[in-house]
Amino acid sequence: MNTDQNGKNDTGRDEISGISDLPIAEAAVAAAPKVTPRLIGDDPVADETEELKKKELIDRVTALSGAKRRDVKPAVEAALTILGESLAQGRDVALPGLGRMRVTRIKPTPHGHNLIVRVRQNTGQSAGQNAGDTPVDTDD
Repeated sequence: MNTDQNGKNDTGRDEISGISDLPIAEAAVAAAPKVTPRLIGDDPVADETEELKKKELIDRVTALSGAKRRDVKPAVEAALTILGESLAQGRDVALPGLGRMRVTRIKPTPHGHNLIVRVRQNTGQSAGQNAGDTPVDTDD
């Protein structure tokens, strides 16, 4: 039998006393709260079929940040303007939490243009694994 630097053998028993610390560890694991993994987008408040509108975004940022609505609104509007301008220029956008967005095509319309955007999000799996690409159409 091999012993580690703490005098424990490979069965978890102390070589000198023969006492095992494995039941303690097993009890700690059993007593730990069970965590249910969820995707970033899982929100019981938001309906899956509903769009996220600017008002809701501002309300949720206000709630999460604890800042006042009058301070949050201009910051959110500025961020949305910058994101829209960057995508309209065909620039890639990479933001943690939102994902990596790449404009794959721009279609001109009578009232502006439609951006065909590919969004890749990390689903919390091991590094380097992505859920795949989800094409998203956005109107400008």
